[in-house]
Amino acid sequence: MIKKFIDSLSGGKLSGWRDKEYTIADDRKLGYRIDHQGTNKNAATKKHRIYIQNCKGGKSKYSKQPAKKILAEVHCDDPEDADKVRDGLKESVGSEVLVVV
Repeated sequence: MIKKFIDSLSGGKLSGWRDKEYTIADDRKLGYRIDHQGTNKNAATKKHRIYIQNCKGGKSKYSKQPAKKILAEVHCDDPEDADKVRDGLKESVGSEVLVVV
């Protein structure tokens, strides 16, 4: 279900971010949200931190878990190709490895 959520995100949601922290989009029915967690201020180049987290009340097994569990994470430049961000998020699902695109 998480990959269905990732695929449902428009290209406009996967690029052109502001620097502050905010929720980019959510799907309460599926139980997921994608958040912009600000930028990596310690890196040599600015990277946006994009996380997918669970939210309560959805159909997925993740929506039954404690809130704010990070399910997918990618750090990327802006502007970035939306397809690269989408692929990076999919790659990071269930992985302990940080994906940088």
